[in-house]
Amino acid sequence: GEPYKSVTPLMNGEVASDLAYYLTTSEQIPSAVILGLNLNREGEIISSGGILIQTFPDTEESAIERIEENIKRMERSLGDILADGSDIYSVVSELFDNKAIEVMSTTPLQHTCRCSKEMLLKSIKGLGRDEITDMIEKDNGAEITCTFCRNTYQMSAEELRALL
Repeated sequence: GEPYKSVTPLMNGEVASDLAYYLTTSEQIPSAVILGLNLNREGEIISSGGILIQTFPDTEESAIERIEENIKRMERSLGDILADGSDIYSVVSELFDNKAIEVMSTTPLQHTCRCSKEMLLKSIKGLGRDEITDMIEKDNGAEITCTFCRNTYQMSAEELRALL
């Protein structure tokens, strides 16, 4: 069927709190979101992380209030804590009054792009016959640079002709 669509106002323009507001109001799941990011002088990420805490249906109000208080009492940003070498698990444990936590699963994140020459050729095909012919006649091919990873791909006139 059709994908579910929803519109929620941005309350203050801070990603973590706006996301928590959306989850709490639209999804009706009381949620807390903590995000942290630190950059060096060159603009490279030196630490980043995020924590999403959501309640179960019968969570006691006192437990929710306790977590909220622990989040408010965080003296440093999550990005700073991670930059100093602490791991995300110890931060979560502190939010839960240093009780043992159980990690159910993990997923490593990688900064990779899924672009490929074949994918980009399919994109060019969508431009239409006149545009492709123009690339062949004026430039004897095409050069495309991926917006995300900055890889550059050369498309020969023959490859473009094959699209026609």
